[in-house]
Amino acid sequence: MTADFLGANLRFVVPDAEQSNRSRLKTCRFWERFLGDISPLKLEFHEESNTLYETFKWVVEGGGLSAVDLFELLEENQALGNLESLKKYRQETRYSESMARKAVTHLREQGREELIPRIYERTKK
Repeated sequence: MTADFLGANLRFVVPDAEQSNRSRLKTCRFWERFLGDISPLKLEFHEESNTLYETFKWVVEGGGLSAVDLFELLEENQALGNLESLKKYRQETRYSESMARKAVTHLREQGREELIPRIYERTKK
């Protein structure tokens, strides 16, 4: 399988000063011998696109919400110690471009386009 992967993604060529198109250069004989008659293994990568709902599920199920709740409990009971209040950070929070796109899509689906400028105001630049 390693040779399949290498064959699909790596090629050693014989230099040719008369050929400017690299794809037309001849493959080195040692590389052809090494690969033998393998068939190239193509790997495909797909960037997963998730929705605001999936992000919501991640916050709830992944523990993000419980962590915020814990810090708020500590603050309410003056038990933060050397930790800082989350209130300061909430005021400074900026959305990633990806998060902003999800929010804009969601707001359009909800018919609440008037909130979109507020999303853009709080998006990282």
